[in-house]
Amino acid sequence: TTASQAFYVGTPPADLISAIASYGQQGVPAVQYQRWTGGGWSSRLTGPSLSAPPVWQVMKANPIRDERVLAVVDEQRRLTLHVWNGQSWLGGLQAAASTGLARPTQTVDVAFESASGRGMAVYGTTNSTTLRYRIWDGTSWSAEALIEDFVNGQMTGGLPLWVRLESRPGTNALVLV
Repeated sequence: TTASQAFYVGTPPADLISAIASYGQQGVPAVQYQRWTGGGWSSRLTGPSLSAPPVWQVMKANPIRDERVLAVVDEQRRLTLHVWNGQSWLGGLQAAASTGLARPTQTVDVAFESASGRGMAVYGTTNSTTLRYRIWDGTSWSAEALIEDFVNGQMTGGLPLWVRLESRPGTNALVLV
């Protein structure tokens, strides 16, 4: 059995939209979720289908519209990206066939630009020191692009084990750690 961090609460600004909690259930190849309705949590709902049960999830809320991006790594280390449009989950995009790690860690993160509302997913893949990213424009995902792996003018040499992406409030600036 895999011990997993397959639970995440995506909370937007309180005056904009309600919260969604997503989580995995052992042996179930789908995201489970519940919505906060203001008076309590909804019953368990089945979200996006996966190829295998989820072991890692991260979800962030769009600061300007009722939308969330959910990144899920399953037991086979496949990464899929899903979008909640305020009413339902939009089809998942398999972003990486394998994150390539022996154990699940946060080799993926998502964030929204605060001014434009565009979303970004950054992730590591099998045997590569170079991170990848995709942009969600509110309608579709961009093609995969590479992030230069230079630090202070020097090439980096290690595999990414942890990725953190945060937005700067009121701007389109994102920081990747």
